[in-house]
Amino acid sequence: MEAEDEDQQLARAMHISREEAKEKQWIAEQLRRSQSVGPRRGGPMIYEQGSGSRSRPSVDIGGTVKGMFDKFTSSGKSKGKRSPEIRDMRDAPYKHHDEGQQRIEEAFQPKTLSKKIGKAISRWFHSSMIPPHKAKDPYFKAMVKEIQTCGKNVKPPTPHEIARPYLDTIVKEVDEYIEEFKYKWPEYGVTIMCDGWSGPARMSIINFLIYCDGKTIFHKSFNASSDIKDSMYLFKLMDEVVQEVGPDYVVQVVTDNASNFKKVGTLLMVKYPTLYWTPCAAHCIDLMFKDIGEMNKVQTLVSDAKMITNFIYNHSWVLALMRKYTKGDLVRPAATRFATNYIALDSIKKRKEGLVKSFTSNEWFSSRYATTEIGKTIQDLITSTKF
Repeated sequence: MEAEDEDQQLARAMHISREEAKEKQWIAEQLRRSQSVGPRRGGPMIYEQGSGSRSRPSVDIGGTVKGMFDKFTSSGKSKGKRSPEIRDMRDAPYKHHDEGQQRIEEAFQPKTLSKKIGKAISRWFHSSMIPPHKAKDPYFKAMVKEIQTCGKNVKPPTPHEIARPYLDTIVKEVDEYIEEFKYKWPEYGVTIMCDGWSGPARMSIINFLIYCDGKTIFHKSFNASSDIKDSMYLFKLMDEVVQEVGPDYVVQVVTDNASNFKKVGTLLMVKYPTLYWTPCAAHCIDLMFKDIGEMNKVQTLVSDAKMITNFIYNHSWVLALMRKYTKGDLVRPAATRFATNYIALDSIKKRKEGLVKSFTSNEWFSSRYATTEIGKTIQDLITSTKF
C-alpha cells in the first residue's frame, strides 16, 4: 500500500509539474507576443506598480496563471500596497518609461518610424502655414539633427524662450561670426555693395552689404523716403559706410548705373584713391534689355504677349483650358524688370503647341469667349503663322 501511495504521489507530482511547465510556456509566449506586436491602437499603455515607480513591470512567471492574475487584480488585501495603474501616456509625449528595450518594429522597420516623424512634422508645417519647401532650409535640417542627437526626455522651447533668451543667443552668435569675418578684411579687402529699392508702402530703402572672400553680410540700411536722393546725399551715406568699414580695407564700391551714382563713384575715387567705383553688371544688362525693348518690333511683340496672358489669366475657364493642353502655366510679363518680358516670351514660345491646341479645340469654339471681340483677337494672334 505504501508503495502504491508513493507511486500515486509521484504520478500526481509529475502531472502538476507538466501542467505548470505548460502554463509557464504559455505565459512566456504571451509576453513575447505583446512585446513584438507593440502597443495597440489608441496609444502606448504603460503599466506601473507601486507608488510612482518608474521601473518596468516585473512579472513572476514561476507560479500558475491564476497566481499571476491575482497579482494584477488584487487590491486592498495587503496594507501599504496599491494595485497597478494603467495610464494612457499620450498627454505626456516627452516622458519615455520603456527606454530600456527597443521594440522589434523600431529596430527592423526604420521606414515606419520615418513615416511617423514625417507625419508629425507635416502636421506642424500645415497647421502653422509653413511652406513645404522650407523643409529644404539648412536650419530645419540642423534642427532635426540636433533633436536626433539629444535623444529622449527633451522638452521643446516655450514661446518666451524662443522670443527672448534663444533669440539673444542667436544674435550673439551672428555678431561673433561677423567679428571673425572682419579678420579677413586686411588680407582680402572688401567690396561695398549699395542697393536701393521701394517697398509695398512706397518706402525708399538703401541697403549696404559687404562682400569678402566669397561671402556677403548685411551691414546697414537707410530710410531715404523723406530725402532727395541726389549725388551729394548719396555721397554722404557712402562716405559714412566707408569710414565705418575702414578706408584701408575697401577695394571697390558697386552701385547702380544711374547718373547720380556715377557722380558719387567719381567723388569717392577722388577722396579715396585706393578704391574703385564699379557699376552693377546686372543693372547694366537690365538697361540693355530696356533699350532693346524700345525697338518698335519688340514693343509690338511684348504688347501682344501681355494681351494674350492677361486675357487667359483674367478668365478662369480659359485658364483651365490652357492648363489642360499646355500642362503648366505661363510667365507673365512684369512692368518693373525689363528682363522678365523676355522670360515671358520664352515661356509662351515653349508652350506654343499647347496654346494652339487650346484655341483650336472644340471646347473653345463652343464657349462664349470664342464669339467675343477680344476672344477672336487672341485666337487670331495664336493661330497666325507669325506666332
